[in-house]
Amino acid sequence: MIRVLHVFGLTDRGGAETMIMNYYRNIDRNEIQFDFVNHTTKECAYDQEIRSMGGRIFHIPKYKGYNHFQYQKAWRNLFTAHPEYKIIHIHYFSLAGAIVGVAKKCGVKVRITHVHSVGTYVSKINPKYLMVQLLKPYMLKYSTHLFACGKMAGIDYFGNSKKYEIIPISINSTNFTLNPKVGCELRQQLDIPLDALVIGHVGRFVHVKNHLFLIDIFKALKRRHANSYLILIGSGALLEEVKKKTVLLGLSDSVRFIGIQSNINEWLQTFDVFVMPSILEGFPVSVIEAQAAGLPCVISDTIDHTVNITKNISFVNLNATSEYWANVIITSLKECNKEAFIEISKSKYDVKQSTSLLTEFYYTSIHK
Repeated sequence: MIRVLHVFGLTDRGGAETMIMNYYRNIDRNEIQFDFVNHTTKECAYDQEIRSMGGRIFHIPKYKGYNHFQYQKAWRNLFTAHPEYKIIHIHYFSLAGAIVGVAKKCGVKVRITHVHSVGTYVSKINPKYLMVQLLKPYMLKYSTHLFACGKMAGIDYFGNSKKYEIIPISINSTNFTLNPKVGCELRQQLDIPLDALVIGHVGRFVHVKNHLFLIDIFKALKRRHANSYLILIGSGALLEEVKKKTVLLGLSDSVRFIGIQSNINEWLQTFDVFVMPSILEGFPVSVIEAQAAGLPCVISDTIDHTVNITKNISFVNLNATSEYWANVIITSLKECNKEAFIEISKSKYDVKQSTSLLTEFYYTSIHK
């Protein structure tokens, strides 16, 4: 059996974590087993499921710069105690430069750095930006393979001079088949009229997701279509700030904050349109899921355009007004392929297709 060590900040319900869990659920665990490293000691959303499938979870202290040598020592201790690891797959890519050199010295043959987003740190004033730049040369030197969620993310992080492989986002497309009954039941739970226009978003409440502008868009939509509601799925540091803005604009009766949800496939059935005005994105899994659910998607043109698999996506410039975004949302409802999950199921983004590709890679790389 091959044991692959996946490295995350924490195994909560983020896009990268969800993607790897989709692989994990579908891979032949008699042949390939996943284990995980978290940079937290708290119990995370996927931990129980990981253990139930035979995965192990290790904990490494957070990297703070000044503890660089202690951090690397913690990794040496882990590899010394577990020499069985010949593949390390690092999704916490900003720290990969502090890990891969130690992994090489400890005999880990395959060292993968996998980037899942664009613009790791938007502000160069952010001290973490300097940390990323200092560690990046070591990542490039000691990684044996570079993966990216899409072309934009690969160029943004690795540059044009380095070869990287695009690893497709994986979802179980059949879980997203159109199901009006589920959508009606969940709308009733939220006290949303069945005939209302519902726009929705799935994502962490952080700056790059641009929730504050999304509230402006919804305000403009309400002026055009009074019977409209907004469902926001997720949590994060800016949640309270976004809630305050909904109150300030008189929208609190029409916005539903429902936190982190495990059954995203069902909640997407409550939406009429998926909206994502992100400042920066790589290749968001939530947009693939929304397409599989047959939803029109109105997203910012900063997002990798190859995400448009079903042609149900409208790209909008972030400089456009909230009124313009509202108009595009209404227009997007007129033509939409409601059976888009069939297209997804036949593509490389379906978990059955992508898992076989990843399995082949792990086998090939370790036996070279």
